[in-house]
Amino acid sequence: MEGKEEVGEVIGKPAALILIPLILLTVCGVAYTRWNDTVVMRGVVETGEAEVCITCKLCLGCPRPTCELSQDRQTLYVEWKEIRPCSKLLVVLVLKNTGTVPVNLFKPEVGIAPSSMSRYFEVHRLLLGPFKTRSEVDTETCKIKDKFEKNLPIGLCCLPRLPMQLDPGQKALLIILIEFKGLCWKVMGKEAQITVELDYRVWCMEG
Repeated sequence: MEGKEEVGEVIGKPAALILIPLILLTVCGVAYTRWNDTVVMRGVVETGEAEVCITCKLCLGCPRPTCELSQDRQTLYVEWKEIRPCSKLLVVLVLKNTGTVPVNLFKPEVGIAPSSMSRYFEVHRLLLGPFKTRSEVDTETCKIKDKFEKNLPIGLCCLPRLPMQLDPGQKALLIILIEFKGLCWKVMGKEAQITVELDYRVWCMEG
C-alpha cells in the first residue's frame, strides 16, 4: 500500500506542474479577451428643432404696399409701388419660437431691390420682448394689448439687449420703419421689392 501511495505522489507532482501553467494561460487569455473586446453601443440622440415663424403681419404705408409671407413663414415679401418723396412704410410682425429649443434672435435682414434704389431708403428695426403670455400680444392685429399702454412691462420700457433669447412658445414683436429719402425725379414713382428675412440661431451659454 505504501508503494502505491508513493507512485501516486510521484505521478501527481509532474501532472500538477503541467496543469498549473495551462490553467494560468487559460485564465489570462480570458481576462485579456474580456478587457480588449470592442464594445459597440447603439442609440438615438435627439437634438431638438430650432424654428421661429411669423405668426402675424401688418403692413401700413402710403402708397399702400402688398405683403406676402413665404411658405415657411420666415420671410416677408413687400411690393411697394408709386413711391414718392417722404413715403413711409411700417411693418409689424409677431415672431414665435415654434421649435423645441431656445434660440438667439437677431435683427432681421432687410433687402431692397433694385439695388440701385437701396441708397434712397432709410431703414429702422426694433425688436421688443420676449412675451411669455398670449395676452401681451394680439396675434390677430399684431398689436400690444391696451392694458399695457399705461403700465408697460420692463420688456417694452427698456430695449432688450441683442441677441434676444426666445424660449419655445415665447413671442417677440418686430417693428420696421422704412422711409424713402429720394428727391431725384428719376427714382420717383418707381417700384421697390423689399424682403424681410428672420435671423436666428440655436441658443448657447456663450451667446
